[in-house]
Amino acid sequence: MAVTRRSVPLPRGWPRLRRQILERDGWRCRSCGGPAAEVDHIVPVSRGGTDDPSNLAAVCRRCHARKTGREAQAARPRRRRPPEPHPELVGVGKDLPPRSR
Repeated sequence: MAVTRRSVPLPRGWPRLRRQILERDGWRCRSCGGPAAEVDHIVPVSRGGTDDPSNLAAVCRRCHARKTGREAQAARPRRRRPPEPHPELVGVGKDLPPRSR
């Protein structure tokens, strides 16, 4: 069960690797300790993470969704405040006629 759409295809042999990780972690979520049914990349592939078992962890759906949501939010461009007008330039040009299109 995927939490998000995958931008990178699963590696060859993923079902076997997934099962190995779930068994290694005792089918317990490494975040909350609850029952795990999913495997997550600790360092996301998009940030240079690999499919090496040392970068994989068993997680429950809730923790996986929460972590993926945080990663997606962090990846979004930050909204910047518009720059403050320079105090000496406020009002400059107001006496000019409006621009015609």
